[in-house]
Amino acid sequence: MIHPQTYTLLKGKQPPSYYATQERRVEKANQIIETVAKFFGFTKEELIKKNRSVKYVCPRQIAVYLVKTKLKISDQEVADIIKRDRTTVIYSVNYIKDVLYTNQQQNVIQWINDLKILI
Repeated sequence: MIHPQTYTLLKGKQPPSYYATQERRVEKANQIIETVAKFFGFTKEELIKKNRSVKYVCPRQIAVYLVKTKLKISDQEVADIIKRDRTTVIYSVNYIKDVLYTNQQQNVIQWINDLKILI
């Protein structure tokens, strides 16, 4: 098997295995978002649409946090999936980490724990 960087240099493009894993990551991220949306009683489209309503913001932040922590993908990849800016992903992940660290909102912590079991 040729090393991915060598393949890139020789062929001028990414190896086929790179694309397969990338597609699987996006598919898994969409599954996580679907699970979070169903957990809160929304569709995936409702969860990722451009709406700043409180009932959508926290579930969306939880979805972003779970996608980022479970799949270990870049901020830009998550941003592309949820159709937001990269800085929104960073803010969402940091916000949820702060909530978990400081035990501020017990309901959010319980939701995250329940969703980790479902995913």
